[in-house]
Amino acid sequence: MKKLMMIAFAATLATTTACSKKTPSCEDLFEHTKSIAPPEMREMIEKGKDKAIEKCGKMSNEAKQCAADAKSMQDLQNCPRS
Repeated sequence: MKKLMMIAFAATLATTTACSKKTPSCEDLFEHTKSIAPPEMREMIEKGKDKAIEKCGKMSNEAKQCAADAKSMQDLQNCPRS
């Protein structure tokens, strides 16, 4: 479950826009991911923050935007991983 959450977070952090939208920051994506995660997983996600932010920095703008637009963890899991 922890690995799934980290993958989901990384995907969330990996989104950007091809339009005029501003690419979300990795910090903003981290907070968004926590907000859509089940409450029982938020503490675990917080513990992996530094690693998740680092992974986010390597992700494409497309992936970051997808994550920012995610309304659920399932949406997040469907985002590109790179």
